[in-house]
Amino acid sequence: MEERKIAIGLILKSLSKQKGVSVSDISKSLGVTRQAVYHVFASRLTMEEDELVRWSEILDTPVAEILDRANGNSDTSKVKSNESLNFGNEVVERFEEHFRKMEEFYHEQLRAKDQQIEKLLGLLGKSEGCPVANLNSAESIQNEVGVAA
Repeated sequence: MEERKIAIGLILKSLSKQKGVSVSDISKSLGVTRQAVYHVFASRLTMEEDELVRWSEILDTPVAEILDRANGNSDTSKVKSNESLNFGNEVVERFEEHFRKMEEFYHEQLRAKDQQIEKLLGLLGKSEGCPVANLNSAESIQNEVGVAA
């Protein structure tokens, strides 16, 4: 029977969930960013012993147990398949949240810029008939392009 190895990142991610240790706590303990921790979870196949010792202390799990799981010596096939299936969903959710925040930010910036342009045109006495002066709300934009609210 072929020996199955599981990426150390998946093992560490699974253990952190089991132990209730947050990514934020791990990043603080290791002195790295949260993104660095997510990178370990997503892409690390192996790990040097000194780094593995630090992780084992944070997760309160013996190094031997982590290595056993990574070498397929414990029942981690379920963990691997669940992690693989959920990984794509997690990435999509993170991107959706990021883009939602970006959209809100840019809409707010656009509204502020429209107000500034309207005021500047008013100071110049050119606000009559200027399409920018009429763009005070999303409703007027939708009405102009014929989109139902």
